[in-house]
Amino acid sequence: MKDVQLFCETILFQQRRMTNSTHDFELELVPPSDTPYVKRRSRAYAVEAIKRWFFHNFEDPVHETPWDEGEYVYIWGGPYNARDVIEEYFDGEVSDATMQLAIAAIEEEGILYWAPHGRRIQPKTIRAPARKRSSPKRDRSHEIEKAHKKMLAALSDVDKEFGGFRPVPAGIGHNRPPEPIAAPVLDGEDLSELREAVGLLRRQPRDVIVDLDRVKKAAQTLGNAASKVLAYCAKQADNFVTEAVKEGGKWLVKGSVLGVAAKAAAEWLRAQGYL
Repeated sequence: MKDVQLFCETILFQQRRMTNSTHDFELELVPPSDTPYVKRRSRAYAVEAIKRWFFHNFEDPVHETPWDEGEYVYIWGGPYNARDVIEEYFDGEVSDATMQLAIAAIEEEGILYWAPHGRRIQPKTIRAPARKRSSPKRDRSHEIEKAHKKMLAALSDVDKEFGGFRPVPAGIGHNRPPEPIAAPVLDGEDLSELREAVGLLRRQPRDVIVDLDRVKKAAQTLGNAASKVLAYCAKQADNFVTEAVKEGGKWLVKGSVLGVAAKAAAEWLRAQGYL
């Protein structure tokens, strides 16, 4: 608790120091910088540009975020997840596969939760608070229905891509082993969790959630699996080009499908106000 108190006292001191007779200043968190233009660039260029943009605007909380009683205190907002940030700012600018590779590159060191970069904490001029305008309550039923349909379609794609999570038998008349249904980074336990997550999300009614915690965990399971597969693809990129283009492409597709499903599940939860 002392660390948090000291940090807050430091912020107040900085605010008082920047006060003069003409203007009063306080600190604020400014929005992220403009995103780079990546729409018509190569995948390698786009991944690197997205990664640089993210690290320009977000940082490991160990740098400036106060620590109290065994956990970080995100006084400037957060924690932020790389997947949510990248999909929010780059959806429609690059393909899902490119976004997933950028996310995997960002999370390569194992950091999953981020704080706003210190450069985004800047002084602002204090102004009179703007009047709040009352707005009519929005009917979200259409938005929820659309998000639910999108999620179900994405889950069907996952089921197809992973062969219904069932072993694929070898054809009659040859000795070749069955084609693997998942990237080597997904073991039997991973596939079991995926099957359970897909089944749980599929059974959910459009706008009624019985067990919110389990549903959120199911959506996270899809995202975690996507990160595993795409991180594997990113590390094996050279091998895919020189030795196994066909196989590498399959794993990249699987990771992208999982990422799309995770995003669709999150959008459905967000449409209902749960995220």
